[in-house]
Amino acid sequence: MATLLHYLRLAVVALLIALGIASLNNVYGDNAALFPIAKQEACPSGLCALTRLERTPFAQNFHYTTPGDDPILVRCTRSAIFFGEFACKRQ
Repeated sequence: MATLLHYLRLAVVALLIALGIASLNNVYGDNAALFPIAKQEACPSGLCALTRLERTPFAQNFHYTTPGDDPILVRCTRSAIFFGEFACKRQ
């Protein structure tokens, strides 16, 4: 008969697997919907260019430059760290 400790170990392993899959999705998943949101947040006039994109399990950073070479950083994070909808803010 399985003990409570056995079920606890299984629950921890299942949680770690779920968080690992969510992390991989945040880094390697399709993020095409974020590009227009981040660009609108960075430069509402549309006169900026994406120069660098950083993707981590916790956030996505969009680096833009304007015609005057002013750097702009937009950070997009999920509402619940690994899960939820993305929200973007200019830094």
